[in-house]
Amino acid sequence: MYYNILLKDRKQIKPIKTVLEKSSYLDKSQKIKVSKDIIKIPTLIKEEAIILELKLEDITECTFEKSNVVKPTVTLETILQDFINNQSDLKDNLDASTLPKLVEKLPKRYSIYPPLILLPSNTLETPVWNTFLKSLTTEQKTSLFDQYITKFFQHHTSSSKQDRDVDQQKLTNIAINKPIVETYNEIRYPINLIQLHGNFGLSKPTLETEFWCHTVQNGIYQTWAPRFTMFSRGNIKEKKRVLDTFPNISGNYVIDLYAGIGYFTFSYLAKRAKKVLCWEINEWSCIGMVKGYAKNKSFQKPNGCYLIQNYEPIDMEKFKNANLVIFNESNEFAVKRMKQLESYKKSSSQESESSSNISFKIPISHINLGLLPTSTKSWPIALDLIQQFGSLTSSYIHVHENVG
Repeated sequence: MYYNILLKDRKQIKPIKTVLEKSSYLDKSQKIKVSKDIIKIPTLIKEEAIILELKLEDITECTFEKSNVVKPTVTLETILQDFINNQSDLKDNLDASTLPKLVEKLPKRYSIYPPLILLPSNTLETPVWNTFLKSLTTEQKTSLFDQYITKFFQHHTSSSKQDRDVDQQKLTNIAINKPIVETYNEIRYPINLIQLHGNFGLSKPTLETEFWCHTVQNGIYQTWAPRFTMFSRGNIKEKKRVLDTFPNISGNYVIDLYAGIGYFTFSYLAKRAKKVLCWEINEWSCIGMVKGYAKNKSFQKPNGCYLIQNYEPIDMEKFKNANLVIFNESNEFAVKRMKQLESYKKSSSQESESSSNISFKIPISHINLGLLPTSTKSWPIALDLIQQFGSLTSSYIHVHENVG
C-alpha cells in the first residue's frame, strides 16, 4: 500500500513534487488530483517513516493517507523482462547493460484514445530502443506489443462510463507522439507520428480503410484520424469554461474560425447554440467533425450537420435545418460566405423594397479563434464579422492566447 501526500495550498505542489522526484518517490503513473478542498499527490512511499525522513512538513503544512490504488504486479518492465527471458536468442545475445537502458526509456505516462495508445516522444524511439526493435523479427515485435496491450494498457483504459457506453472498441494500435512541424504545414498534419503497432490505414488513404481514434471530454465525443489530424488534449479546461459560463450562447449563433475536429464547436452546441458556423481547411478534420457530431446525442439531430466544400454554393434548405454548418475552406472566406447568406435572405424576402435594405443581422454570441500556432491573422476577420453581421455590444471574440 502506498501513500498520498495531502495539501491545501496549490502553490506548494511544485516544491513537494520536486522533493519526491529527486528521491524517486513521485508516482508518475498517476495524475495529481486537485479539488476545491484538497490536493492529492500520489507517491511510491510505502512506509510512514520515509515521509518523516523527507521532512515534507518543513516545506509546507501537509498530511498523508494510505492510497486505495492497488499497484499492478504486471508492468511494462516485467512484460519486457519476461519477453526477453522467453526468447533464447535475445537473452543470449543481449548485452547486460542494454536491459536497464531499455527499461529507463519505457513510457511513464501515455494517453489512451481508443483504440489508440499514444506514447510521448523520447521513449521507444530512442537509439537503444531503435536498435532493439530492429533486432526483432516481425513476429517477435508483434508479440511484444500485443503483450503490452493485452497485459497492461487494456487494463488502464478510461473508467468513464460514458466512454465505455459510446465505444466498446479494444485497444489495437500504438504510436509515438511528436511535435507538429510548423514550417510549410498550415494544415498541421502530424507528419512525424511514429506508427509502432497496428494497422493505421493504406498508403493511399480512403475513408473506408483509415484508422480512427476517439476521446470523451466533458461528456463530449470527439474522433479523428491520427495520421492526418492533430489532437490537443490541453484545451479541456478552456472547453469546460465555455460550458460553465457565457449563458448568452444558448439560442444564439456562434462562429468558429478554427474548428478542427470540433474542439470548441461541440462545446458551443452542447451549450445549446442555435447554430454554429465553422471554418476548417483540413478535410480530415471536417470528416472527423461530421463523424463526431453523429455520436453526440445531446445536440445531434437528423440532417443537422451540413458540410460545404470550398466554392460550393450554399443550399439554404440544408442550412436552415442544420445546427452545425461546416465550411471546408479557409476562414478568409468567412465574411464572403456571410454576405452570400445576406443576399439569399434578401432575395427570398417578400418585404417592400425599402425594408429589404435592412442589414443582415444574426444573434452572434461568440466568434471562436484558434491558438496553434497563432490566430492573429483572423482578428481582423472576427472584427469584420461583428461589425457587419453581429453586435458590438453583445458579441464575444473568444481568443485562446495572451493578447495583452
